[in-house]
Amino acid sequence: MAAPRNTLMNLVIVTMLIESAMAVTYTVGGPNGRWDSTTDLKTWASSHSFLVGDNLNFQYSPNHEVIEVPKADYDSCQARNSIQSYSGGSTTIPLSSPGKRYFICGTAGHCSQGMKLEVHTLATSAAPAASPLSPSPLESPLVPTPSPATPSLAPEPSIASPAEPVPESAPTLSPTLPSGLPISPASDPTDHIPSTEAPSSISRTGSSPQPSASAPNYIGSLPISLTVGIDILHDGYLQTMELSVITRPAVTWASLGGLNGGAAFVAGGHRIDVGGVGGGGLRIDVGGGGLRIDVGGVGGGGLRIDVGGGGLRIDVGGVGGGGLRIVVGGVGGGGLEVDVGGDGVKSGLGGGGGLKLALGGLGWVRVGSGFGELGCRCFFCRHFPFLNVLESTEGASTVWRQGVNSAPAFCSRSAIQSPRAIASEISTTERKVATTLTYQEKMLKNYVPIFVMLPLGVVTVDNVLEDGDKLVKDLKELRAAGVDGVMIDVWWGIIESKGPKQYDWSAYRSVFQAVQDCGLKLQAIMSFHQCGGNVGDVVTIPIPKWVLEIGESDPDIFYTNLKGNRNPEYLTLGVDNLHLFDGRTAVQIYSDYMKSFRENMSDFLETGLIIDIEVGLGPAGELRYPSYPESQGWAFPGIGEFQCYDKYLQAEFKEAATAAGHPEWALPDNAGEYNDTPESSEFFRSNGTYVTEKGKFFLTWYSNKLLIHGDQILDEANKVFVGCKLKLAAKVSGIHWWYEVDNHAAELTAGYYNLKDRDGYRPIARMLSRHHAILNFTCLEMRNSEQSADAKSAPEELVQQVLSGGWRENIEVAGENALSRYDSVAYDQILLNARPNGINKDGQPKLRMYGVTYLRLSDELLQKTNLDIFKIFVKKMHADQDYCPDPEKYNHHLGPLERSKPEISIEDLLEATKAEEPFPWDKETDMSVSDGAGGLVGLLSKLISKILALFK
Repeated sequence: MAAPRNTLMNLVIVTMLIESAMAVTYTVGGPNGRWDSTTDLKTWASSHSFLVGDNLNFQYSPNHEVIEVPKADYDSCQARNSIQSYSGGSTTIPLSSPGKRYFICGTAGHCSQGMKLEVHTLATSAAPAASPLSPSPLESPLVPTPSPATPSLAPEPSIASPAEPVPESAPTLSPTLPSGLPISPASDPTDHIPSTEAPSSISRTGSSPQPSASAPNYIGSLPISLTVGIDILHDGYLQTMELSVITRPAVTWASLGGLNGGAAFVAGGHRIDVGGVGGGGLRIDVGGGGLRIDVGGVGGGGLRIDVGGGGLRIDVGGVGGGGLRIVVGGVGGGGLEVDVGGDGVKSGLGGGGGLKLALGGLGWVRVGSGFGELGCRCFFCRHFPFLNVLESTEGASTVWRQGVNSAPAFCSRSAIQSPRAIASEISTTERKVATTLTYQEKMLKNYVPIFVMLPLGVVTVDNVLEDGDKLVKDLKELRAAGVDGVMIDVWWGIIESKGPKQYDWSAYRSVFQAVQDCGLKLQAIMSFHQCGGNVGDVVTIPIPKWVLEIGESDPDIFYTNLKGNRNPEYLTLGVDNLHLFDGRTAVQIYSDYMKSFRENMSDFLETGLIIDIEVGLGPAGELRYPSYPESQGWAFPGIGEFQCYDKYLQAEFKEAATAAGHPEWALPDNAGEYNDTPESSEFFRSNGTYVTEKGKFFLTWYSNKLLIHGDQILDEANKVFVGCKLKLAAKVSGIHWWYEVDNHAAELTAGYYNLKDRDGYRPIARMLSRHHAILNFTCLEMRNSEQSADAKSAPEELVQQVLSGGWRENIEVAGENALSRYDSVAYDQILLNARPNGINKDGQPKLRMYGVTYLRLSDELLQKTNLDIFKIFVKKMHADQDYCPDPEKYNHHLGPLERSKPEISIEDLLEATKAEEPFPWDKETDMSVSDGAGGLVGLLSKLISKILALFK
């Protein structure tokens, strides 16, 4: 009994080895992504089939965590009843049981930005219950009858594209193998040709088997298969005659490729031989090569396991009496063959062994023989001390790939595969759906949509669409240029001009209809500010007259500087919650306006025309104070002035200072005037007031008021548009002058408390994350070299800082150019910022802006020379792909807007002020417009750029 016991022990050990080769540890989001909001985790999960025994490995940065939650918490993105929490940057979670599991990131705002993962783990195949009439396989060759759709035994690796190399970062493997073997009766190949459909509910392709109408019905029968012939080796494949003790006649089965690898089909699908082939104790053959276990072996060799018709073979006792034999990739014709005490003198039965090491026998090493050797990776070699061996073109991966019920019937000599690495078929890399993205589909993941801002006065101050025909003509020009959509200011001063809650949307409805008819998408700005008085304003549209009239009796409803100058372009945030406007607060005015917009534009919302609502939060629609108004004499690069001297904000500051224990503190009176330099003011000079306790308190209060203002209005916007298929957005100004000095004076007066050791923008991004909002930033086109030296300007570093902060808070970032430019140098800079690390030819780049809006549509833009260059720019933004009308193809998932998450405390917002280095940027874009603009157009573009540089 010792010998059988040892043989069975060997079987268990080898089975464990096979198990370790079958399971997978999946890197979540891999290979190009990770556990973060920039990775499309939903698509990643849907492209894999997870089995019991697999593992999930989460790789993430310190500001993330992994929380397993029940489905209700997963749906609501709230970890109220968390099952388990993980942190530390790397977490491996075993999938130990079948069913669905749910994971989210617990950091505020991250789940709703896409950091959530649903994993459906499938059970491995279990052996069907044996019939009461059926003895065990060891007692009799009787076999139980399967259900019509018997699951496949072996999981199926995907087939990578021929052009795709095997990824270097293969996941680790961990043990699992189906615990039971589904056994089905032999079938006559003349009655049923095996399906080429991928079988099994546990297939890695995720497909399910379908019973064939022509398949024989064995329900209630007890087919007995008895081998009466002998295996005959002929021209490299095995032939055996069988007799079936049922109404079926004797059938022939052929292991096509057999000992020589390739593909195999056994008529009958599953086979159990007691007595074996050629005298070997027990043989189990599933699918004619899907799995084969010989105890006693072929030719008298102790133990043999053959998985995949040659994919893996282990002989203990060997063929020809050799102590140990391991074959990876086929018997006598596969990638690796090791004989210990083996035959030694042969390169493989049937010829063609890629590499064979024979230790014992004549003890020699032979590389390449027979026909068709190709270089490729050894798939299971990480379990053995052999790497980068040769693989024969007769590799046996076909059966492994197609499964036990689908091996094609053809002669092994016709099974020579295309000259490519068969590692793409049997691989330890993550197993995905067999459908591989085409080159074009991968490039589309780099696509950045481009929008164009419509003219400021497309609807006149009198609420009239003055020249609809010209608008349609211009829109068609943009559409022909490949533009994705347009952006438009929806002016409060026009819509509600006649009186409180008297809205007139008629002219804008005409504009929206024209945009829709031209096949473009629309970004709408809720413009609660005045048009006029800022850089680039060429028309004047004041806020509603009835509001200005209230301001005549109470001028403190407007922002005010130290000298008492009022700025009527936007209501001071000091009146956000004061009932000064016919019984309404300023926030209520903004909310009512947006409600009316939704009601009157509901048809355009339902058709998907409007994809973006940008909420105006200050002058020029930007979340800032009006610190540098041209209407009051400011000129570049003046530091600007603080705008908090209306009576309402003065009272709030006094209250805050008193609560902090300093009732004596007052608002700054030493911060200079609009056009001063930082060193000329006592507040901003080196070691000035801004670094004192009093100065820090004021700057924190001043910037916090801005955060609270934006948060409250965005919350109202979210209430209004919740459920609509669109994104909210907020704009932040690109104040790039004085960025290089320690005090960042121009940013501070605007409300951005940004210093070298304090990030003034990331708290804004964190606040936006609560409302699922996009951060829209400006000055994308600017380069440092174009700015005057005395301005200490650094637009490139500013853009990098702001965009990096947004990405670190896992929100989408978009942007605009600040000034109209038509040259390739400006376009190239926008392209660089849109994809800081360039194109990823394997899919979505790690860093990619959500969209870019070009400022703005004009007759000058549509001049032929300028338009030709602009078209090249649009093409480059689209990663050299044609216009794509389906945002899903470039991973823009526009689902119904979710309700804002719980309020984030000021303390939590201020945690984001910790300064960090921005993400790295390439020096130049890899999609240059200059390179694309050949001939006269390119020459003129470069000449214009050089001329512009001379005047800086």
